[in-house]
Amino acid sequence: MADMMVVMLPPAPVLITDKSAIESLCPEEARFLYKHLFINIPQILLNEILADLSKGIDNALIRVIALANKTRDIDSVINMYYKRLCHESLLGSNIVMDGRVILSNPSKTVHTKEGTGILIDESTEERNRFRWQLGDFSDEEKQAAKVWREQTRNYDLSLYTKGFEKLGVKIPRVKSCPEIPEATEALLGDLSLQNSFLSWLLLMLNRAPRSSQEAIVERWKRSDERYIKGFAPYAHYYLKVYLTFLIGLESNVFSPKSTNRLDLEYCFYLPFCQAFTSKDKFLIKIAPLLLEPFQDFVDPLELKTDLNRLAKEWDSLPQEEKKERSVHYGKRPQVNKESVVSRLWEKHMAPHKPFSGNILSVMPKEEVARMSDYLMKLTKEIEEFERDPNE
Repeated sequence: MADMMVVMLPPAPVLITDKSAIESLCPEEARFLYKHLFINIPQILLNEILADLSKGIDNALIRVIALANKTRDIDSVINMYYKRLCHESLLGSNIVMDGRVILSNPSKTVHTKEGTGILIDESTEERNRFRWQLGDFSDEEKQAAKVWREQTRNYDLSLYTKGFEKLGVKIPRVKSCPEIPEATEALLGDLSLQNSFLSWLLLMLNRAPRSSQEAIVERWKRSDERYIKGFAPYAHYYLKVYLTFLIGLESNVFSPKSTNRLDLEYCFYLPFCQAFTSKDKFLIKIAPLLLEPFQDFVDPLELKTDLNRLAKEWDSLPQEEKKERSVHYGKRPQVNKESVVSRLWEKHMAPHKPFSGNILSVMPKEEVARMSDYLMKLTKEIEEFERDPNE
């Protein structure tokens, strides 16, 4: 029963937010962020939150707890780490890149009398996040935060360009930001550079087992695909992000700040969301170059203002109307062309239908009891399967 890759289509538009954007929200705005949207959390966000422990300021602990609580357990997931996705892509796994989320959770197939299904366990990252929300940080995490922050302050960005040049890949220069995508695509489409690109990808995955790297090379030799794009689409996207970044650096379009390499990691997760938001100047420049036409870059101030409005509007409603909206709309907000949250729903989700929200409160008691009994029975069967899967 090996772990499998689980792709999730959430019940609301999928948003990735960087630390700068979520930090700007007050607790009530953050609550309505999760009320109306589904948040995909990349590993880099968790790393940045934990790294605040190393700042050496009096309120560092309070700050980290507050940020951890803005990454709620409900209506969010932690996406699979980008290096693992790249590795799996090179091995031949089909990594979907259409806005759906790829879970980091361990999962496996289970068999019960009711049928076959997938059991999704709590991930290590989710357990850690819950501890952080309670202010529980291990000594190892505190030390790791210091090491991680120190390492990320000292990125030598020139090494990335030199690494490509050693493989025969010369990073071109452009005159302006809008010219970067065309230059990137031209480089990626050069047939003579495909072996060099594969070598670079293997170097970036240097912690992968030797046997795994050999399997990737062997697969490449046997493949009819001569371009990385067809051979391993997500690995091609990962490469595209780096080349976009380096062309921008060489052209003085992007600042050579070492922290920009850190922020770049958010871009590795863009295929797994429908919208992205950030207050960071670098990400505001580069993310739109990488987003697909079906995706949106959301202005963080517009989002914050809209969430504040939604919170006040909800609080002003009578209890009976709140209940009615919950039943008929659930997470979906009322249609409002001036609302960025509403626009995301209208663009990315199916049209609204009555009783498409939380109908539990209006279900007959007998039906609720029947569902409860069924879930208890199913849980018991899963537990029995877990104890003895060969039975």
